[in-house]
Amino acid sequence: MMKKYYVIFIMLIVAQFTFAQKVSVPQPTSPENEYETAFPNAVLDWLAVSGIGDITYHVQLATDESFNDLIVDDDAVAVSAYFNHNLDFGQQYFWRVKASDANNTSEWSTVFSFTTFSEIQLKDPDDGDDDVDIRPKVQWKDKVDGNLIEGFDGFDVEFDTSANFDSPLAQLLKSGKDDNGVILDEFVIDYLLFGTVYYLHVRPMHADDHGEWTETVAFETVFTVDLKKPNNGADEIEFDQMLTWKDLENNDGIYEYSCQVSTDEAFTDPVTLVIERETEVLPEFYKFGTEYFWRVKGSHVNDESDYSDVRSFETINVLELESPEDGEHLNTYRPVLKWGSINAIDGYQIRISKNADMSDAVYHNVLNAGSDSYPLNELDKSEYYWSVRAYKGNDTCEWAENYNFSTMNVGIEDIANVSNFTISPNPAVSTVKVAFTSANNTETVITITDVLGKTVISQNIGTVMGDYSKSFDISKLESGLYVVEVKQGNSTLNQKFLVK
Repeated sequence: MMKKYYVIFIMLIVAQFTFAQKVSVPQPTSPENEYETAFPNAVLDWLAVSGIGDITYHVQLATDESFNDLIVDDDAVAVSAYFNHNLDFGQQYFWRVKASDANNTSEWSTVFSFTTFSEIQLKDPDDGDDDVDIRPKVQWKDKVDGNLIEGFDGFDVEFDTSANFDSPLAQLLKSGKDDNGVILDEFVIDYLLFGTVYYLHVRPMHADDHGEWTETVAFETVFTVDLKKPNNGADEIEFDQMLTWKDLENNDGIYEYSCQVSTDEAFTDPVTLVIERETEVLPEFYKFGTEYFWRVKGSHVNDESDYSDVRSFETINVLELESPEDGEHLNTYRPVLKWGSINAIDGYQIRISKNADMSDAVYHNVLNAGSDSYPLNELDKSEYYWSVRAYKGNDTCEWAENYNFSTMNVGIEDIANVSNFTISPNPAVSTVKVAFTSANNTETVITITDVLGKTVISQNIGTVMGDYSKSFDISKLESGLYVVEVKQGNSTLNQKFLVK
């Protein structure tokens, strides 16, 4: 009897052990049930189970909940995940899994479903955009439901001048992946027509299927070139003025620009300058005091734009004199003429005369276009008239309005109460003595200037009565002609000396 109970006990233990080791039903985890934006490479994931010996899983994926239309029916999956490839876009799928060990097979898991995404969102261009680049960059959002897009080959980009995408100009292009295998979220379209309305939409795709098109957007390409500088109606334009305009697009694709420059608004006889890829040009034919009209168009391998709006500008025709100022009295016989210089010319012509009508004018040429001054040789004590004009090649601008000046304070009376005015030695080397006799007890200033009018020594010697002399150190002065001025009040007395 005891033996019988023992056998029964052993059988119960074995049965209990066998029941405890029965393989469990797997639990699906991802994609979450009823997930609506899975990618075509969706990974089916479930919790691993334990059992006797090796565990294998049987995975089924179908487009119907009854699993009659099976896409996947794999009963030899060794891990707790199944990797799909090129699932259809916008398709609802149903999946389940069961596990097997050496002795048992579980029941099927709960059925999960998910739907693959089918449509993305465009970012650029916006519907209704105008002045769009000839090579526009089409961009779309790179995420779906917050996740970076993946698991397919790229996008179809379709555009046309017809909203039905059925004209001869319709194109279907494909955007793929970068060098790292990341799906691109932008695409540059090459060489559209100028001033043309285009329609565009985008969809995801892979080798076996494609998604839904985005909503169609309409945009218009740039019509022509926008001019930048010089401003319309600008005057006093110098010869280094570049004609500049905005680039027609941002992707370095326009082949060339044509800039027309004319002296009449109808462009009856224009000069046409062809510029490859650059957005500026410097005409080499400017003339002084001339009104020019200019316009630009762009072209590429497929089309050319209309010409831009016309702008005009006028080149400079007269210089501005600066010094000596008109009517100025100078304390030198060798003044320096200064004027407002202009750029990109060949040089200047200067004329100077003792007559207002310039009938006996002396002319000087300044070859350096960057110069804005000219030191004159020693002049007489007189009144002078001067003017400047610029030249380039055989062309010159108008003479500036004449200015006049007088040398050594012409028109101011010499000091009547100063006599015996001497400078010694003359020529001098290291020191020079200034001597004179003053008849009145008057405050006196002694000044030494160079021939350009620059003061090198100035000293107020106070009130002077009778004979006076003073020596000045000139050892640091450069060799040349200098002027000593003795000034009392508004009256002056001048005398030249030479430093060796």
